[in-house]
Amino acid sequence: MKIDTKFPTETLRQKAEKLFKGRQGQRIQPQSEAEMLGLIQELELQKLEFEIQNEEILQAEQILQSNEVKYRSAIENMLDTFYEATIHGILLDISPSIQIISKGQYTRAELIGKSLISFYSEKLPDVKQNPCLWWL
Repeated sequence: MKIDTKFPTETLRQKAEKLFKGRQGQRIQPQSEAEMLGLIQELELQKLEFEIQNEEILQAEQILQSNEVKYRSAIENMLDTFYEATIHGILLDISPSIQIISKGQYTRAELIGKSLISFYSEKLPDVKQNPCLWWL
């Protein structure tokens, strides 16, 4: 069962070879043909386990990519506005619908990195006088 991977196999091989060279004093010396066959069987089983794990990782990556496309599309096409901000109120992301909702006044690109506080028309209470507003 050959599985294509996105992982840098050469790098993994080089790391494995270094570990192998470092453990040469600990190498197993089979005493009989039966013991040798047992070791070969164990190696084959471990190889199959790694292939299965690799396949599961690749499947999980595909599911993750599919979900990312699905949810990105949902956010980009929603009629409402979604935003993500830091604990200090700095916009990290906002849905493109902001341009429609604001009737062209704002674009997504120009809002990212700005403070939410700058969009309030009323003066906000002083944080020093009201510690409950620490997040502003």
